[in-house]
Amino acid sequence: MPIQVLPPHVARLIAAGEVVSRPLDVVRELVDNALDAGASRIDIEVEAGGLSLIRVRDNGAGIPADAVALAPARHATSKLAPDTGAALRVTTLGFRGEALWAAAQAGELHLVTRPAAQVGAAEVTALGDEVTVRRTSAPAGTTVTVRNLFARLPARLRTQAPAAAEVRDITALVGRYVLHHPGLSWRLTVDGEARLTHAPADHRGAVASVYGPLSANRVLVVEAEGVRGVVSRPELTRARRDRMHFSVNGRPILAPPELERAVIEGFAALLPSGVAPLCVLDLSVAPEDHNPNVHPAKQVVALADLPGVAARVRAAVAGA
Repeated sequence: MPIQVLPPHVARLIAAGEVVSRPLDVVRELVDNALDAGASRIDIEVEAGGLSLIRVRDNGAGIPADAVALAPARHATSKLAPDTGAALRVTTLGFRGEALWAAAQAGELHLVTRPAAQVGAAEVTALGDEVTVRRTSAPAGTTVTVRNLFARLPARLRTQAPAAAEVRDITALVGRYVLHHPGLSWRLTVDGEARLTHAPADHRGAVASVYGPLSANRVLVVEAEGVRGVVSRPELTRARRDRMHFSVNGRPILAPPELERAVIEGFAALLPSGVAPLCVLDLSVAPEDHNPNVHPAKQVVALADLPGVAARVRAAVAGA
């Protein structure tokens, strides 16, 4: 077959599949947008593992009516200035301007939004590049609904995990947001049934919400420069490191081994060999000292001074 340029609609479908490869990706992107909007309440609904419906409703800042038509456009964002330097100083969870676009390409996007000071709301419907906008009424905030995800990408649809497995991963993802963003009200509804309802006041309360009060009663507060959160007492450990949670500037991440090792070393001789504590640590670094754009899901963050951050974590845990 000779080399040829793909038609635009095919190229768009392929690109959308790179941004959104599973329902979990849509949930993550929409929750990031809600957090960036300053929401204090975030409600998430999924049906059929997210393939039939994903809805995220928040009470955040909303999108002004004169800008809402750009929301489903690719690389349209209010979070970065259009210069190279801004891309190196990311201060928000979302920044690429691809999430709503990809959702519209891979499924059917419906968005209703209203800033608190605006009279009347805007309603956007997007299917591929077909976008319609009309006036409507709605509470302040934003509700984004994505239906029939991957219906136009049959190969991607066939490779999706069973609904129960995807719901398990979505529930775990929302749990990580609860841990790292206490002080907010969270609700997850699966197939019409409330699966998770939390409104923790602090990190200890977040641990109680996700792991139960017995675990919450055995954590110590960590408060140091650039490091905040909780870490369990030496008697609360497990063989795996799956309850070691980190965020960087509010973004839950897959932690590099250096950070996990720093927490364990902070206990010195108090921990038996081969076990790991529970921890929820929020790390703060200067925007220019981290790069969240090294992984499509933005779960991996490159730190300019990883040894220095690890040293701060080690000292913070030792001082708890």
